Amino acid sequence: MKILGTLFLTMILILQGCTSDNKVKIGFLYSTDAVERFVREAEYFKERVQQAGVDVVIRQAENDENLQRERFHEMVKEGIDLLVLIAVNENTASAIVRDAHEKDIPVVGYVRLIRNCELDYFVGGNSKSVGSQIINMALSQKPKGNYIILGGDMNDQNAPVMMESIENAIASNVNSGDIKVLYKTYIEKWSEEIAIFELKKVLSLSGEKPDAIISCYDGFSEGAISLLEKYKYEDVFVSGQDAELRAIKNIIKGKQNMTVLHPLKKLAYQVADIALGILNKKQLPDINVKSVYNGAFYVPAVYIEPIVITAENIRSEIIDKGVYSETQVYEK
Repeated sequence: MKILGTLFLTMILILQGCTSDNKVKIGFLYSTDAVERFVREAEYFKERVQQAGVDVVIRQAENDENLQRERFHEMVKEGIDLLVLIAVNENTASAIVRDAHEKDIPVVGYVRLIRNCELDYFVGGNSKSVGSQIINMALSQKPKGNYIILGGDMNDQNAPVMMESIENAIASNVNSGDIKVLYKTYIEKWSEEIAIFELKKVLSLSGEKPDAIISCYDGFSEGAISLLEKYKYEDVFVSGQDAELRAIKNIIKGKQNMTVLHPLKKLAYQVADIALGILNKKQLPDINVKSVYNGAFYVPAVYIEPIVITAENIRSEIIDKGVYSETQVYEK
C-alpha cells in the first residue's frame, strides 16, 4: 500500500500539470442507483480521483443496457478520457468497450466482468469467497433441513460463480439426504421484486417450511424476511450480501443471520488508482494482479476479499471502520 500511495502522489503531480484546457476527465458509469453500494462507490471513486485533480463524470443507467450505451456516448461528448464501467449486462456491454476503443478510450470493468471483448482491466470482489462464506455459515447453523437458494442475475458472472461455490459445498449433504433443496433459481437483474415473486411462489406451492434461505443479495433477504413473517415461519437462517444498512439493522434485530461486506472504499480507491495509472501510462505497482479470462481475452484483474458480517462484529467492522455511523445503525 505504501508503493501504491507513492504512485498516487506521482500521478497527482503529473496529472495536475495538465492545462485547464486539456484537463483529464474520467467517466464512472454504473448500472443502477437502486443498489445502495453502487451509489456509495461512485462517491468514493469521485473523492479519490478528484484528489489527483482529475474531473469525474458520473452517470447511472437505470438497469437498462440500451440506456447504458446511450449514456456512454453522452459521456464521450463530455470529453472523458477513460471509462470505469459497472455493466448492466456483462455480455452486451462488450459493445460499449468496442465503441470506447474506437475512440481510444480505455475501459476498466468494475464489479462485473465484461465478456468477450478486449477489456483493459478489471477490479472486483471475490465471488467464490462470497459463496463459500454464505454457505459455510448456513451449514454451521443448519446442517440439515430444507434450503431455498436465491442467486443473482445469470448475466452477471458473479452469480454463477457464487452458485457453483454454494452447490459444491452442499453436494454431500444433498446426496446424503440431510439437505433438501426446495427451490433454486437465478434472479434477473438482481431484482427484489422478482425475488419476492419467486419466493412467494415456492412457499405457497411447496407447503414446506424452509430451514435456510440462501440469499445472495440483501435486497432478496429483505423480501424473504417479510414473507417468513407473513407465513409465521421462525428460526430460519437468512443470509445476504452487500452489507446494506437495512441488512445491518435486520441482523441486529435477529431477523437476518449474516451478510457479506465488500470494503467499498478500498474497492473504489483501488479502481480509481488503476484508472489514473492507465491514463498516466505508468507501470502499476505490485498489487496482486491476476488474470481472468472473459471468453475472448485474458484481462489483468485485481480482487478484493469480502468480510463476513454478523451480530458479533458489527461494531468492529461496520461502526468502528466508518461504514455506517452508530446513529445510522441503531436509529429506528
